[in-house]
Amino acid sequence: QPPYTTSTLQQDAYKKLGFQSARIMKVAQELYEGINIGHENGGTRGLITYMRTDSTNLSGLAINTAKEYITENYGENYSHPRQYKTHSKGAQEAHEAIRPTFISNTEITGTAQEQKLYNLIWKRTIASQMTEAAVLNTSIKVQSDRRSEKFAVQASRVIFDGFLKGPWKFAERGTRLFGRGIEIELRGSGELCGTGNAVQTSVYQQGKREVGIRRRI
Repeated sequence: QPPYTTSTLQQDAYKKLGFQSARIMKVAQELYEGINIGHENGGTRGLITYMRTDSTNLSGLAINTAKEYITENYGENYSHPRQYKTHSKGAQEAHEAIRPTFISNTEITGTAQEQKLYNLIWKRTIASQMTEAAVLNTSIKVQSDRRSEKFAVQASRVIFDGFLKGPWKFAERGTRLFGRGIEIELRGSGELCGTGNAVQTSVYQQGKREVGIRRRI
């Protein structure tokens, strides 16, 4: 997914952090204005870019810094530097998306709300520059020649974890097999339990189907 705009940050912070819109923008303003890191270190330093934007652009510096972080922490094949096209009509392309001013700052000092919102922005920025995950989804439908009932089982297997390898939590991660206590018996040359059935598999990248295959066995 692309890095945050104002609207997508508000939506995500509400869903994941429970922050109301006014609270989100107040905390984002505090992060933008920054914290005092001492006169000898340059005084006040902003922690995120401007929080009122409809652009998904990232600067070349931000993309390169994210690439370095991802390559160093996860491996070169997890890095996918790219620029996202802004679909909003009349968007100010000269502006940047909301991102940390310094990608290397994985954590900050500040209030609990500031830390939570910053963490959300940092993770989204890093994830936007990582390779997509490839997930194999398989469904098997079984119908007996002697009974009217139909049975169905589904399974998902991560072929390449891509951005899922990052430091964030997802509802489904890793391999989910055909369910506890369920056994699938394969017989002969593709015959499944002596019935005519179908196996359907699909490969998804970040939740979007990339390849679909359907075959009868």
